[in-house]
Amino acid sequence: MRGAALGAGGDPGEFRVLSGDAIRTFVDEELFDPRRALPIVAITSRPPDGDWSLDPEVLAERLGSHARVVCLATGEATWTLSECLPPRLDVYGGAARIWWPKLSRESDPFDHPLLFVHPGSTGAAEVLDRIAAAILEGDESAGRFGAWRSPRALAESGSDAVPRPAETTRKRAIRSARVVSIFGRTIRVAVDDQEGVLRYTDEPLDLLKQRLSVGDSVEVFEVKPLPDGTPAYSTQGLGKQRQDPGPPKLDPWRRMAEVYAPGDVVRGRIVRIHDGFLLVECLPGAALLVPIGEVDWTFVDDLHAWCELGDRCNVKLLEFDAAKRRGSASIKQALKTKPKPAVALGPGHPLFLADDEPDATSSPPVIAATPLRDESAAELREELDAAVADRRRLLEDNQRLRKELKSAERRAAELEDESRALGDPLASSASFLRAVRLEYARTMNEGDRQSFPLCAMRVGREFLARLAALDGISIDKVVEICMQVACLRAHEIAGREVHQLRAGPAGAPTRMRAKDGAKAWRCSLQDNTASARRLHWWDVPGPTGRVIEFASVGVHDDMSIPE
Repeated sequence: MRGAALGAGGDPGEFRVLSGDAIRTFVDEELFDPRRALPIVAITSRPPDGDWSLDPEVLAERLGSHARVVCLATGEATWTLSECLPPRLDVYGGAARIWWPKLSRESDPFDHPLLFVHPGSTGAAEVLDRIAAAILEGDESAGRFGAWRSPRALAESGSDAVPRPAETTRKRAIRSARVVSIFGRTIRVAVDDQEGVLRYTDEPLDLLKQRLSVGDSVEVFEVKPLPDGTPAYSTQGLGKQRQDPGPPKLDPWRRMAEVYAPGDVVRGRIVRIHDGFLLVECLPGAALLVPIGEVDWTFVDDLHAWCELGDRCNVKLLEFDAAKRRGSASIKQALKTKPKPAVALGPGHPLFLADDEPDATSSPPVIAATPLRDESAAELREELDAAVADRRRLLEDNQRLRKELKSAERRAAELEDESRALGDPLASSASFLRAVRLEYARTMNEGDRQSFPLCAMRVGREFLARLAALDGISIDKVVEICMQVACLRAHEIAGREVHQLRAGPAGAPTRMRAKDGAKAWRCSLQDNTASARRLHWWDVPGPTGRVIEFASVGVHDDMSIPE
């Protein structure tokens, strides 16, 4: 691999792969060197495949002599790096990081941006562009800049000096934004009257979403718009978002129960389009499911062609459960029905979709009627008769398909009952593995099964006994997480905290079984508890593929694993 033998400075277009004691030397003599004048960009590998999240050769060539690029494999190398750095200044798990000059052990982690690389070529290309723009052009979308001055800034000032005083930072127009909706991986915010998306953050969106609610205020600055022109904002470098008291927070589902009832027709906004259903937001943060069969009285084959995100429509509320935060609605049953007036989420909040209500004082335009010729009237009658016949046929087809769907659902329920009757997961190794396979079939759709195929599995000799003795967590939860481990999806879920099992505290070697070369792994079964439970397993290599051997369960401080 190119760059493995480079010195501390490196050459344009080169990168280094760090491991072992070289990491400690790199941190002490290079990363914290007060004389360092160039930023350092670190790239880590993605578990479990071990590929670099970004192409280091491409990045090094783009940055040239304006930065140094280093690579660390997630695992032993990133563990060593974490031990050498203050909290929250490290990098691992496929992320990338920019360490600007003047780094010290007292530096604010937000001054040295951590960049999350989403899987896929598009996500990697976007982060590559952001790093290059930050270092070469001084683009503020990648976070603060510490003592760095970009080549563009130097050219504009006519200066040849790279460093600048650490206390001077680029000024950005910090604005106050209001969170208007949170769905999937999208947080929409409004700055004054301009609505856009929160694109760049210092922490994963999944964590930020847990702290934010609709109506909260956050500090942002504007960055480059999305390709479709949608305004985009960033919170990078601003630290933990300050939540102003603002209007009182209200539960949108509780508000739904207060102002609406099943059978009401209300105005909504489409916030998600799936192959078989739509999600229509009826209040900020409360969306109901509209099955494809309830979209239109005619046959709808492709919802993506029928509507777009953000489209507004009337929906009839079929049923909703505020406690479970879910419900269903119908678009076709709301046709030609006037919706109820817009309501607000609560005092101090704007009326939801009030700008979409027609003016009650305005009159529809009057169109003068033109007499039809007899031939035209006959043609229209024929078209109308044909349309009525088509509608009747489609309704009959719809009823037939509904009957077939109900029959299939009943059969699926029967099969699920039969599967449950096969035995308790703790009854035997075969029963437990059957429960894991059933969980995989139940929760993973076709696309997920292609991306995360289930590995071969087996149960260790002490696993079921330890599981039966473990209290404080349900068997169903253990089955679910064992399924995630067996299809390697747990490695991509931050809350699982997947890592190799060590023989002792940080710095101790990882465990490996001598007889077959299996590596010991560990993940969380619980979060945020004093004695959080953990799952231990062996990842066993073999000529026909890896085998996942579930070995033991225990509390956080239990580092044992049966051989």
